[in-house]
Amino acid sequence: MWDWILILSLLFAGLLFIIVEVLFIPGTTIVGLFGFAFAITAIFSSYNIFGSAKGHYVLIGTICVFVLAIYFSFRSQMWMHFANKNVNTSKVNDGLIIEIKIGMEGKTVSDIKPVGKAEFNIGIFEVTSVSNWINTATLVKIVKINHNKIFVEPLNV
Repeated sequence: MWDWILILSLLFAGLLFIIVEVLFIPGTTIVGLFGFAFAITAIFSSYNIFGSAKGHYVLIGTICVFVLAIYFSFRSQMWMHFANKNVNTSKVNDGLIIEIKIGMEGKTVSDIKPVGKAEFNIGIFEVTSVSNWINTATLVKIVKINHNKIFVEPLNV
Protein backbone atom coordinates (compact mmCIF):
# COMPACT_ATOMS: atom_id res chain seq x y z
CA MET A 1 0.00 0.00 0.00
CA TRP A 2 2.74 2.47 0.96
CA ASP A 3 4.56 1.61 -2.25
CA TRP A 4 1.64 2.82 -4.34
CA ILE A 5 1.30 5.99 -2.27
CA LEU A 6 5.00 6.75 -2.79
CA ILE A 7 4.84 6.14 -6.53
CA LEU A 8 1.62 8.13 -7.02
CA SER A 9 2.98 10.99 -4.89
CA LEU A 10 6.15 11.14 -6.98
CA LEU A 11 4.14 11.04 -10.21
CA PHE A 12 1.77 13.77 -8.99
CA ALA A 13 4.69 15.98 -7.89
CA GLY A 14 6.43 15.38 -11.21
CA LEU A 15 3.29 16.24 -13.17
CA LEU A 16 2.72 19.35 -11.08
CA PHE A 17 6.30 20.57 -11.55
CA ILE A 18 6.21 19.97 -15.30
CA ILE A 19 2.90 21.85 -15.68
CA VAL A 20 4.25 24.72 -13.57
CA GLU A 21 7.35 24.80 -15.77
CA VAL A 22 5.38 24.81 -19.01
CA LEU A 23 2.67 27.29 -18.03
CA PHE A 24 4.00 29.64 -15.39
CA ILE A 25 7.78 29.83 -15.45
CA PRO A 26 8.94 28.72 -18.90
CA GLY A 27 12.61 28.92 -19.65
CA THR A 28 13.99 28.16 -16.19
CA THR A 29 14.22 24.38 -16.81
CA ILE A 30 15.07 23.65 -13.16
CA VAL A 31 11.46 23.09 -12.10
CA GLY A 32 10.82 20.98 -15.21
CA LEU A 33 13.92 18.90 -14.55
CA PHE A 34 12.78 18.24 -10.99
CA GLY A 35 9.38 17.17 -12.31
CA PHE A 36 11.00 14.92 -14.89
CA ALA A 37 13.31 13.43 -12.22
CA PHE A 38 10.35 12.71 -9.91
CA ALA A 39 8.45 10.99 -12.72
CA ILE A 40 11.45 8.90 -13.78
CA THR A 41 12.09 7.93 -10.14
CA ALA A 42 8.47 6.83 -9.75
CA ILE A 43 8.59 4.76 -12.94
CA PHE A 44 11.88 3.04 -12.03
CA SER A 45 10.58 2.41 -8.51
CA SER A 46 7.45 0.77 -9.90
CA TYR A 47 9.62 -1.55 -12.03
CA ASN A 48 11.78 -2.44 -9.00
CA ILE A 49 8.90 -2.92 -6.56
CA PHE A 50 6.16 -4.49 -8.70
CA GLY A 51 8.03 -6.06 -11.62
CA SER A 52 7.97 -5.41 -15.34
CA ALA A 53 4.25 -6.00 -16.00
CA LYS A 54 3.00 -3.39 -13.54
CA GLY A 55 6.00 -1.21 -14.37
CA HIS A 56 4.85 -1.10 -18.01
CA TYR A 57 1.34 -0.11 -16.89
CA VAL A 58 2.74 2.69 -14.73
CA LEU A 59 4.96 3.87 -17.60
CA ILE A 60 2.14 3.91 -20.16
CA GLY A 61 -0.29 5.47 -17.68
CA THR A 62 2.23 8.16 -16.75
CA ILE A 63 2.88 9.08 -20.37
CA CYS A 64 -0.85 9.23 -21.12
CA VAL A 65 -1.66 11.31 -18.03
CA PHE A 66 1.23 13.74 -18.66
CA VAL A 67 0.30 14.25 -22.31
CA LEU A 68 -3.38 14.74 -21.49
CA ALA A 69 -2.65 17.07 -18.57
CA ILE A 70 -0.40 19.33 -20.65
CA TYR A 71 -2.85 19.24 -23.58
CA PHE A 72 -5.81 20.24 -21.40
CA SER A 73 -3.75 22.86 -19.58
CA PHE A 74 -3.23 24.65 -22.88
CA ARG A 75 -6.66 23.79 -24.27
CA SER A 76 -8.65 25.14 -21.35
CA GLN A 77 -6.55 28.32 -21.32
CA MET A 78 -6.38 28.11 -17.55
CA TRP A 79 -3.17 30.12 -17.71
CA MET A 80 -5.06 33.08 -19.22
CA HIS A 81 -6.46 33.81 -15.76
CA PHE A 82 -2.94 34.70 -14.67
CA ALA A 83 -2.03 36.77 -17.73
CA ASN A 84 -1.84 40.55 -17.56
CA LYS A 85 -4.47 41.78 -20.02
CA ASN A 86 -4.25 45.48 -19.18
CA VAL A 87 -3.21 47.87 -21.92
CA ASN A 88 -1.19 50.97 -21.19
CA THR A 89 -2.82 53.77 -23.19
CA SER A 90 -1.08 56.70 -21.53
CA LYS A 91 1.40 58.81 -23.45
CA VAL A 92 4.55 60.70 -22.57
CA ASN A 93 3.83 64.18 -21.16
CA ASP A 94 0.11 63.28 -21.11
CA GLY A 95 -1.99 65.94 -19.39
CA LEU A 96 0.93 68.26 -18.74
CA ILE A 97 1.21 69.44 -22.33
CA ILE A 98 -1.57 72.02 -21.73
CA GLU A 99 0.79 74.20 -19.68
CA ILE A 100 3.57 74.05 -22.29
CA LYS A 101 3.60 76.84 -24.89
CA ILE A 102 5.64 77.45 -28.01
CA GLY A 103 8.48 79.87 -27.24
CA MET A 104 9.05 78.69 -23.64
CA GLU A 105 12.71 78.46 -22.69
CA GLY A 106 14.39 75.83 -20.59
CA LYS A 107 17.58 73.87 -20.07
CA THR A 108 18.42 70.32 -21.09
CA VAL A 109 19.00 67.89 -18.24
CA SER A 110 20.27 65.14 -20.53
CA ASP A 111 21.79 64.90 -23.97
CA ILE A 112 19.12 65.20 -26.63
CA LYS A 113 20.07 62.86 -29.44
CA PRO A 114 17.38 63.44 -30.82
CA VAL A 115 15.22 62.59 -27.78
CA GLY A 116 16.07 63.57 -24.23
CA LYS A 117 14.84 65.54 -21.22
CA ALA A 118 14.64 69.28 -20.68
CA GLU A 119 13.57 71.30 -17.66
CA PHE A 120 11.17 74.20 -18.05
CA ASN A 121 9.71 76.41 -15.32
CA ILE A 122 6.84 73.93 -14.74
CA GLY A 123 8.81 70.66 -14.74
CA ILE A 124 10.96 68.23 -16.66
CA PHE A 125 9.63 66.93 -19.98
CA GLU A 126 10.71 64.53 -22.69
CA VAL A 127 11.64 66.60 -25.73
CA THR A 128 12.77 65.97 -29.29
CA SER A 129 15.47 67.97 -30.99
CA VAL A 130 14.83 69.68 -34.31
CA SER A 131 18.56 69.36 -35.01
CA ASN A 132 20.50 66.15 -34.42
CA TRP A 133 22.24 66.60 -31.06
CA ILE A 134 21.98 68.98 -28.11
CA ASN A 135 24.35 68.63 -25.16
CA THR A 136 23.36 68.61 -21.49
CA ALA A 137 22.87 72.01 -19.76
CA THR A 138 22.15 73.81 -23.05
CA LEU A 139 19.46 76.47 -23.14
CA VAL A 140 16.64 75.46 -25.47
CA LYS A 141 13.41 76.92 -26.79
CA ILE A 142 10.19 75.11 -27.72
CA VAL A 143 9.57 75.57 -31.44
CA LYS A 144 6.77 73.10 -32.10
CA ILE A 145 4.26 70.92 -30.23
CA ASN A 146 2.72 68.00 -32.08
CA HIS A 147 0.21 66.06 -29.96
CA ASN A 148 2.28 65.14 -26.89
CA LYS A 149 5.64 65.57 -28.58
CA ILE A 150 7.65 68.69 -27.77
CA PHE A 151 10.25 69.88 -30.30
CA VAL A 152 13.10 72.12 -29.16
CA GLU A 153 16.13 73.85 -30.63
CA PRO A 154 19.15 75.40 -28.92
CA LEU A 155 18.80 79.11 -28.14
CA ASN A 156 22.15 80.10 -29.62
CA VAL A 157 21.17 78.83 -33.11
